[in-house]
Amino acid sequence: MIRDELTQSGFEDLAYALDEIERQTNKWWSNSQMWWFTDHTAEHSRRVARYCEKLAHAKVLPAGMELNVIERFLLAAAAWVHDIGMQSPHVVDSPAKANAVRRAHPERSRQLIDDRTFQTGLNDPILADAIGRLAHSHGTEFYRVVVDDMDAEQTIRDHRVRLPLLSALLLLADELDLHNERAIAPIGDVNLPPLSAAHWLKHQFVSAVAFELLADGDVEIVIETAKPRNMNSLLAASLQQWIVVKLQIQIGMVEREIRQGFRGDFRISRRVRVVQRSIGSTNDLITPEVIAVVENENAVAALINHKEVLATVQKTVNVGGAIQILGPFGPNSRDAHGREDLLEAILRRSTVDGHEVVRHWRLDSTSRPTAADILCSWAQEAGIAIRPGFENETELTQRTELLGALVSKLNDGPSHFVLSASSVDELGKGDLKFLIRTVCPQLMVLPNVSIVLSASSAFATEQNWEGIPIGPVSAAARGIYLSRYMDGKDAELVAQNTEEYSAVKRYAIREIVS
Repeated sequence: MIRDELTQSGFEDLAYALDEIERQTNKWWSNSQMWWFTDHTAEHSRRVARYCEKLAHAKVLPAGMELNVIERFLLAAAAWVHDIGMQSPHVVDSPAKANAVRRAHPERSRQLIDDRTFQTGLNDPILADAIGRLAHSHGTEFYRVVVDDMDAEQTIRDHRVRLPLLSALLLLADELDLHNERAIAPIGDVNLPPLSAAHWLKHQFVSAVAFELLADGDVEIVIETAKPRNMNSLLAASLQQWIVVKLQIQIGMVEREIRQGFRGDFRISRRVRVVQRSIGSTNDLITPEVIAVVENENAVAALINHKEVLATVQKTVNVGGAIQILGPFGPNSRDAHGREDLLEAILRRSTVDGHEVVRHWRLDSTSRPTAADILCSWAQEAGIAIRPGFENETELTQRTELLGALVSKLNDGPSHFVLSASSVDELGKGDLKFLIRTVCPQLMVLPNVSIVLSASSAFATEQNWEGIPIGPVSAAARGIYLSRYMDGKDAELVAQNTEEYSAVKRYAIREIVS
């Protein structure tokens, strides 16, 4: 349809270029190097181009606001070429190299167009530059920098072109290519890394994506899922959370460009609707390792910030360190700076890294926990059976017996163990001293043990403990987080007036349930 409109408008060269771009994209992907990634080939590009059209026409716009023929050409062309940077000229023979290619591919897609390595069939450098910039901007990590360098409007071939708006539509359309066509397994046995398998499972979970116009004029995204019979409800909910939160993040990211580009006449609802049905088949990708990846993605997404701290802490955990996560924690579970969200993300990531997490859950009760409580939780999570009559022993006997059994169990285990406990400053003075000066030193000498504890203030001054103080969350970070759930301007206002981490979370929950 766009080709006919180009021809009828006198832009035969652009109709030819679009045909050439499609042909070159199919040729470019004739041999996909990194098959274990979900589909980034010409078929994905075809679907993204279709979603761009559907999204732009999800609502009837006032005269002059709809995309004109040049804008539609640019959007279609960019949809075709946005992922060509995923084909590396070098041998990709390790997960680290593959991830490097994936992270840099939006920028490389632009370079391939700019230096004409990829032949677009265009003799118009202005249009070629626009296509390259659009391709560059589809990456989440690149979007804001690239878009902020664009003019809100420019004139190309006597037509108004809103490049920031086109960037927003492309990024969202790319994210919306969710369904199972993007993860059709190759014939024969495959051995996917857990991270790739989790992404494949996510796409195989989605059967359709559609748009509906709501009574208030907003455009609603509707996701239809297909739950296999070997998937429990908890995993289905986790996959749904992963999908919906990522879409909400993207909607918040592009809202400004869509609002400005369409002069406020087009708004995408944050309330993504999910319709779930069950199917009789099973899915072989459902494994403990894949479930751990899904849970980790959700734990990281739950952070308002602290992602750089998370990466630093994880390096220490992986080599067997001892860490104290420090941040104020008030009454009624008021996590002032996000200390407990960070701890949860650390433990979820540790599971993905192949470590065995042994945790003591924080007790929200009037009774003060003891060192014996923590030792008992660690022992039970490590698979140590508590003998009959143990509860009748003195606390000293319980401590000694549990510590000995725990040291023996962990020392003999093939895994790397990550032991954790929350709010250890709730322990009595004697219990805390015993935990830090007796229990932890005996566990820390084991080469396969890391310890991560949280508290309001530093509890260990020994050199082998690394203290990680968690400070307040910036207003900018609070605003970005809240923009998942409310309009950007409202999010900025709430962020300016709501400093406490847990209060920001409560605002988000109110928006979700309202």
